[in-house]
Amino acid sequence: IKAFIFRIIIAQIAFGQSENHVIVTGTKCTMIPPKGFIAATGISGFQNKHLNASIAILEIPLSVQEFSEGFATEGLSAKGMTLVDKAIIGFDSSEALYIKVSQSAKGITYHKQMLVFGDSLKAVLVIGVYPEKNKIIETDIHNALLSTRYNESQNINPLEAVNFMIKVNGTEFKLVNYFTGSLIY
Repeated sequence: IKAFIFRIIIAQIAFGQSENHVIVTGTKCTMIPPKGFIAATGISGFQNKHLNASIAILEIPLSVQEFSEGFATEGLSAKGMTLVDKAIIGFDSSEALYIKVSQSAKGITYHKQMLVFGDSLKAVLVIGVYPEKNKIIETDIHNALLSTRYNESQNINPLEAVNFMIKVNGTEFKLVNYFTGSLIY
């Protein structure tokens, strides 16, 4: 029994996952979502409707270096965001860009925590959003972002990631990809 438990622990360390990791539909990522968060509709991620909070994951076909350049203070400011924190952090045996901003919309101040990681072919953006009045979940959102793991061999079924269907029977259209709630034909 000790050997069996040891193998389970080693497997969890080796693969960077635990029984709490959940596949994020439409992505090659898993995450440990905060308590009270469920699979989101319309985005790849999780949501807590009661707290008006969400976590979304976007996989962008652009080098992480190129994509990260878009998070300069001026660029954020031009989008109405105020930079709170920005740092390169250790992440999943590599590095990631961590950004925290605030932004107002319709008279409500929202906080956004973003984690950007990837390689020369792709960037992965993990973004947690919550209103100022629910800032109590800030640490839970942060921990969820840091629990994200990317698995290149994880299969993606784009049709599972959307809550609609497009009938292409009798056409030359073929499903090519999925991107943040959209199907690309």
